[in-house]
Order: sequence, then C-alpha cells, then structure tokens
Amino acid sequence: MKAILFDAALDARGISKKEYSDFAKIPYDTVTGWKKRDNVPEYALAILRTMPVRDKKRARITGKSHPNAIMAKNYKIIQATFWGENVTLETILKGVNEADPKFLVPIFKNIFYKDIIALLGAETIIALRAVYPKIMDKKNAEFWQLIAKTHRARQ
Repeated sequence: MKAILFDAALDARGISKKEYSDFAKIPYDTVTGWKKRDNVPEYALAILRTMPVRDKKRARITGKSHPNAIMAKNYKIIQATFWGENVTLETILKGVNEADPKFLVPIFKNIFYKDIIALLGAETIIALRAVYPKIMDKKNAEFWQLIAKTHRARQ
C-alpha cells in the first residue's frame, strides 16, 4: 500500500504516527520509515481500523445533505477508502443511496464500524438492511443487521 494512503487514513482519524506506533507496539522509526520507502504493509491499515478515533464529533453524511456541508475529516475518510479511483463524493453518496455494491463494499470493508455509522447516519444504515447479506459474508451481515435493528429501536 502507498504511504500517502496510510497518512491520509491517520489524518482522517486524528491520530499521529507516534500514537499509532504506541498502540500497535511497532517502533516509531519503523512507522516513519514506511513513508521513506513509500510502502506500508497491509496489516497497518487493519491495525488502524481497530484504534479508537480521537475526534468523536463527526457529521453524518446522508443523501439529503449537501457535500459542501460535510466536515473535512469525513471527506478524508471517504477519500482514503476510494483512493486511486476517479470518483467524486457526490457519486459515492449517490451510489450508497442506491445500494450499489461498487460503493458499499469498499466502505464496509475498509472503514471502522463506528466511523461508518457516523459517516452514513443511522437512517442509511437502517435503509440498507436488506442489502447486507448480498454484499458481505453472513457474520458481518448479521452484525450490521443487528446495528440497524438497534438504531431503529432508538428512533
């Protein structure tokens, strides 16, 4: 993986390389060396997904909100998820609202679940309940259906 993608993911979550190295128990010199080599191991992003997000105030992205109103950090998370693909934020949001697997699979595969809820909003999570078994394995589909059921009960 390219180092710029890893750096964007760190920025989007509000985590410094020092905090990452402490959490992952990887020497700081190794983490900074990834940028010099422009090569980050694949497991680095998996570890990052398990880290708690420092900034818990995140705007919800729904099809009803205008992309200009989205917080910069949310944009960075989506941008890091679709790195290297030539798609706009409007296209991504439209694809999510239309339940297009091309847009849903990368989001559910690469973003931490709490960030997905903050990005998409509870309404979208509930609306996508029927799509989960089609785009992910049984265990993950059951997890997201439970999340949707929990959020629906709160409303």
